[in-house]
Amino acid sequence: MNNQLVSYSRAGDVFHYRWAARRCLRLLYPTTTLKSIVIEGSNESQKAGEYVIDVTEYSNTVDNSKSIQYYQLKHTTVRGQQAMKLAELKQTLEGFAARFRQHERKKSDYSVSISFSIITNRKVDDIVKDQFIYLAMGEDVGSNFRKTLEKYTKLKGKQLAEFCALLTIEDSEGDYNVQNTELRVELSQLVAGSVTSTQAETLTSMVQDKVLPHSDHIVNREEVLKRFGFTNDRELFPAPPLWEKLDKVIEREQYAGMIRCVSESEHPVIVHAAGGVGKTVFCRHLKTSVPEYSLTIGYDCFGTGSYRNRSSFRHRYRDALVQIANELAAEGICQPILVFDTSHDDDILRSFLQRIDSAVNALKKVNSHAQLFIVIDAADNAEMAAEEFKDNCFAHELFTRKNAERMQANYVVPNRTQTSS
Repeated sequence: MNNQLVSYSRAGDVFHYRWAARRCLRLLYPTTTLKSIVIEGSNESQKAGEYVIDVTEYSNTVDNSKSIQYYQLKHTTVRGQQAMKLAELKQTLEGFAARFRQHERKKSDYSVSISFSIITNRKVDDIVKDQFIYLAMGEDVGSNFRKTLEKYTKLKGKQLAEFCALLTIEDSEGDYNVQNTELRVELSQLVAGSVTSTQAETLTSMVQDKVLPHSDHIVNREEVLKRFGFTNDRELFPAPPLWEKLDKVIEREQYAGMIRCVSESEHPVIVHAAGGVGKTVFCRHLKTSVPEYSLTIGYDCFGTGSYRNRSSFRHRYRDALVQIANELAAEGICQPILVFDTSHDDDILRSFLQRIDSAVNALKKVNSHAQLFIVIDAADNAEMAAEEFKDNCFAHELFTRKNAERMQANYVVPNRTQTSS
């Protein structure tokens, strides 16, 4: 029996680690406001209620204000069918309310928004959840429930309503096995290719390490990237544009007609001309000339001549397609792509096309006339480099009949222009 109790306790720990690992994946999104996650506690360890806090998330909101989300996780192996009553939340509510009161007292000199969440794989009594909602809205609830909650929280009236408005209960979350499945699913949405058990275990292990003695308990973006073998953000943006600075651009009368041709075409368009005519200038002009509800992403194959440098390839799938997709992700309209040494070109291409599809759909939700333009400048240089190093070139592959048809099926409007010398 004792061994069984130990097993149940271990299952609860694993539930914590895997749930927190899923939250850590959010740090990889370019547009996330999340800055760091603290495992087993918070950055304010001397504050009240620290003993009930399992995970804390720190974010900077769009207006540059700060927010803190406190979580307690509850896992059960044997009582999953029994609804949780208010009395079983006593310690959690006492701790959360103590932290809330402390924040309220220091609100004048500590401006930050806070919230509290209870995460559990066990059902919480619907009446209990409803009573919290009614209190948050300032409505009447049963006197016994109110008195009990006032006793737990040491809050009354308006303060109790404010506390309840900041409290979220997420029950039926899924046990430790479900968390593992969800972690792998969420990883698969980021990784080009199949997700291995090792990749999922790497994240879980990272969280587990943060609860050990002498750990700082903090997980940030760099930590997650490091666990995946990335040393910095440059590996997510492997081929940024290196276009020369333009002091003044003279808009040629042909530009309007070229943009109209590209916008109305049902197929990918190749723009070609002699060197020095201004193809690169047109690419950059297109970026600022489309309607504000549309978007242009320009990819620079030339890289001020570095395209033949082994340290800065621009022709490979893992260079170009990852750069383009992650720039789209930085716009907040698709998920980023993570590419590993084991990722194959076909996997990268497949993930890229999925991102393009997501990006177009996201733009069209805002405006049905929106178009996505992917401008590939100096594609012939990419082909030359690929031939020299006996590699596959992304530009050629995107223009094959098979992928052109796939793109036409996925996108209502043309979405890509290639320019070549």
